[in-house]
Amino acid sequence: MIFITGCNGFVGQNLINKLSAQGEKVIGIDPIEQRHYNKANSFKFLKASTLDKGLLLELFKEHKPSTIIHMGMVSTPKDALQNPELAKKSILEGSLNLMELALEFNAEKFIHFSSSHVYGDINKQSISEEETPQPKSLYGKIKWDTEQRLRKLSHSTNLRTHIIRPTSVYGPNDPGMRVVSLFIERAIKNQPLIIKDSLSRLDFTYIEDLLEGVQLLLSTELDDGITINLSRGEGRSLIDLAKVIQTHLPETIYEDQSVEDSKKTVKGCLDIGRAKRLLGYEPKVDLEAGIKKILETQSKQWP
Repeated sequence: MIFITGCNGFVGQNLINKLSAQGEKVIGIDPIEQRHYNKANSFKFLKASTLDKGLLLELFKEHKPSTIIHMGMVSTPKDALQNPELAKKSILEGSLNLMELALEFNAEKFIHFSSSHVYGDINKQSISEEETPQPKSLYGKIKWDTEQRLRKLSHSTNLRTHIIRPTSVYGPNDPGMRVVSLFIERAIKNQPLIIKDSLSRLDFTYIEDLLEGVQLLLSTELDDGITINLSRGEGRSLIDLAKVIQTHLPETIYEDQSVEDSKKTVKGCLDIGRAKRLLGYEPKVDLEAGIKKILETQSKQWP
């Protein structure tokens, strides 16, 4: 039994559809109402929050999950800045609640979704998991603190805890309005694409590649405490993104309104060598192919 938090998010929804289609028994929780999932007898949705430890206890007693995949928390630096207290409770307290129950009920594997924001500024060609994180944003600092607390809790236990650091995930029908979906929506409406950071290099990660990495992590036996970067492994600028969209929607225009801001985290490429070595991870979809897939999928939904 796989227990997934944050199942109404973009990644969670796609992961549940993929796992349940393969016959995996999955329970998904989220504090908001259920969204659309592929019909599958092996999936059960429950409206619940990771902050409600009493309800979580009842769920663990009833279902005794062997694997926990934890994504259900404040998910962007902007959200964390707007509500710091909620961010800390959602990310740190919710994660510790789950970890304590996973240990109490002898779960086998705990997969925690962290973020590339723990690294802070990425001022090199790529950054590996060997680098000591130096988070710059409040979001990155809470994520890094949570990673360390989870490792300490699970140390010397039978629970294998693995941490995923994804970045710039995108794909069809993303409701979160991340930069790719935002740019595509503006281009379709013939609105200019406003670029406010032309210096950063984003490691755009197509949703199917990320899901493949998660599945490999589920099926591979690794030592406890392993941290894995899961991304495309290729840094691209927002101007690159705009130009790729332009090849499909030629009327698209973009405006570079970049202003240097020392407070903003400089984004960059993640080194995915560890994922390749330990998991056999090989991302297949580059930015050009990913944008094409999104437009082909979503064009079928346009009037």
